[in-house]
Amino acid sequence: MNALSQGEGRETRPAFVERLATLASSLVPDAFSIAIILTFATLLAAVTWAGASPSVAVRAWGQGIWTLLPLSMQIAMAYSYGDMATNLIQPFWAIPLLGLAKLEFKHILGYELVFFAVYSTLVVGALRFI
Repeated sequence: MNALSQGEGRETRPAFVERLATLASSLVPDAFSIAIILTFATLLAAVTWAGASPSVAVRAWGQGIWTLLPLSMQIAMAYSYGDMATNLIQPFWAIPLLGLAKLEFKHILGYELVFFAVYSTLVVGALRFI
């Protein structure tokens, strides 16, 4: 058995942890300070390496999230449409119903493929307008 399992050092461990936490909190700044430092570092990098003027860099920083928002919404819609399409091909809710009705999957596959074709046509047509 080691010394810690026998009860020795139990009083020193919390003191050591407290000293370590105090040291870490005095050395590491809070999250807001880190965000400000990284914002200015990004601005400096844009001006230095990209050759942008400070006003162009600040304008791009302010519009950055809003220019990415339509793309992120398109990705979310494409993911959800894809998930819906796979549920049309193999619906999870149909498995217990097939067991209750004493049917096999091949009996409903034709209906599912028709719904999948109609759904895919509508979704592809709708996505062309986005």
